[in-house]
Amino acid sequence: MPKKIIKIKWKQSRYKPHQLVAACKAVKSGMTIYKASQIFRIPKQTLNDRIKGKVLFPQNTGSGRQPVFEKNDEQKLVNHITYLATLGYGYSRTEIVKLATDYSHSLGILPADKSFSLGWLKRFFRRWPTLKVMRPRSTELYRAKCATPAALQRYFSELKKVMDKYDLHDKPQCIYNVDETGINTEHKPGNVVALKGSRPAAVTSSRSATVTVIACGNAAGSCIPPFVIFKGKRNQSELAAKCTAGTQVRMSDTGWSNNVLFMDFLENHFLKHTSGGDPSHKLLLYDGHASHVTIAMIEWARDHKVILFVLPPHTSHLTQPLDVGCFGPFKRHLYAECSTFMRTHVTDVITKYDLGELVCKVYPRAISAQNLISCFKKTGIFPFNADSIDNSQLSISSVFTGESPASRPTDGDTNDFFKDRDPMNKVDNTKKHKETDQSVKIGGTAISESPIFHQLKQLPRFIRSSEPVPSTSRHAGNKNKVRPRPTHTETSSDNGDTDCDSIADEEKCCVCGLFEPAQLKQLACIQLVNWAQCDGCGHWVHLKFCVAQHVVRCHTQFLCPHCQQRNED
Repeated sequence: MPKKIIKIKWKQSRYKPHQLVAACKAVKSGMTIYKASQIFRIPKQTLNDRIKGKVLFPQNTGSGRQPVFEKNDEQKLVNHITYLATLGYGYSRTEIVKLATDYSHSLGILPADKSFSLGWLKRFFRRWPTLKVMRPRSTELYRAKCATPAALQRYFSELKKVMDKYDLHDKPQCIYNVDETGINTEHKPGNVVALKGSRPAAVTSSRSATVTVIACGNAAGSCIPPFVIFKGKRNQSELAAKCTAGTQVRMSDTGWSNNVLFMDFLENHFLKHTSGGDPSHKLLLYDGHASHVTIAMIEWARDHKVILFVLPPHTSHLTQPLDVGCFGPFKRHLYAECSTFMRTHVTDVITKYDLGELVCKVYPRAISAQNLISCFKKTGIFPFNADSIDNSQLSISSVFTGESPASRPTDGDTNDFFKDRDPMNKVDNTKKHKETDQSVKIGGTAISESPIFHQLKQLPRFIRSSEPVPSTSRHAGNKNKVRPRPTHTETSSDNGDTDCDSIADEEKCCVCGLFEPAQLKQLACIQLVNWAQCDGCGHWVHLKFCVAQHVVRCHTQFLCPHCQQRNED
């Protein structure tokens, strides 16, 4: 009687990863695949795929396409993405794909001509469900919120730790700052001298594609030659023909820097001009733009004793030396040279072949030793000074965070000047009754509502205004006869109407006896109420509502209805 063959049906992932690894080792030791599958209870085809190398990671027990990166490498990628997102430099979907592609090229996993797709990103999100795509806030709002005293205090604290660790307090030649700026051939003409009453014209060049200039200098005042990026596909030697010695010219699809070009700048330009001299560590300060932060660049910097220090997000106008005092003069000098070029070459236009020469001509004047030393000092980097940034530049952040710039120690009375004039700081904390519930919070700072705000809050469907607007009467130029604003001791009553009993009689209209005309309640639009002062009795009257006149002309007499009737009698 023939022996009955029993087929074993394996359920998906019934085996453990250690069983799979042990089965692979047993087959490599001489055991057959069939016997190992029976002993370790692993499907035969699964074990066969691992042995033949069809699966990249044999210990992976999941089905479908296997991950390209190992788990530790993917964990580094996730940590890098999440850390920069917390700093305000979040990556988009496309940027993550490019970042992962560059990382795989540096590890030798993918060939140089291969790249990831959005399909890989979809599977990447499945493996890391903690990541989520969300809409970021605007740069302008971040700039206002990030430039806070607390953020700058943390920045200077970390900077001091790095300078203490590598003993850089007396080595300005080892402290560098790198940044990029975009330029084009279009320039705004300045003022010219011409005949009075005429409208002179200026000859200008048409707008060209964006050209990026990467500049770098240290706290000792020395700068390295410019690194210029033009828009194009193929390198052209003609672009560098008129440039000064040491200038590097590269091409990109957009004319802006990217990961590859910035890495090229560090390897073939920065390292070339900074390798001599002091062999100690070099501190490189830069912003956290996506093209400036890659995992491969971090590993390269560690191997070449370069300390990469990312500046606080959206604070480059305060903390980046090149932004503070070098790029402004650079563009002014450049556009002045463009004007001179157009004057001397009347029939020609400025092309990208001329722009390289103009950039090299103004670069040493703008990125000069004096400017670099002054900018590093002004930003508090060298000599190190945590109190170098003026508190007046941080006052705008208090609107969002509620943090007063006075929390940072100063030598002057700058904070007192702004505190007395800032309505956000005028908060009465002594009132602990129901009026505190009627305050607005903006960024954690309580703002007491004005009487006009109470009037607007009572009207959810429309807005009406009864603030007196200075009329065009002959009293308009007299500062002593400006309509006084009422003093409200009680902003609203139970029925929602303004409590007129709390307003002085001289502040009411002498015709209707009210501060607000009664007709305003019937209007569904914004209405400004003009007032006029009687030349006879000195009382105020609502124009258009309580009298027939809408305006009072200059140098004309105005009488209220009571004075008019008295004169007629």
